[in-house]
Amino acid sequence: ARVLETAEGRTLDLTLPDGLPAPAGFYEVWLIDSAVEGMVSLGPARADGTYAVPSDLDVAAFPIVDVSVEPSDGVPTHSGVSVLRGTLS
Repeated sequence: ARVLETAEGRTLDLTLPDGLPAPAGFYEVWLIDSAVEGMVSLGPARADGTYAVPSDLDVAAFPIVDVSVEPSDGVPTHSGVSVLRGTLS
């Protein structure tokens, strides 16, 4: 995963590995702070792997990239079930 500066703003470029099992619900992409207390959803996983990063977000303060399994229940918070997690460099 990496953050790119584009003419339209910042984006997270994330390639999910092949072979992830189909989730019961959907995969969601998050940026998380170093203390693992603050989280920002970048939305459901996308085939193109490109996610808009909010312009007011300090990416240095949210260096953890997380992919979670989210149930289709309308609850906007992290389910607590992460399938991938890493840090931006």
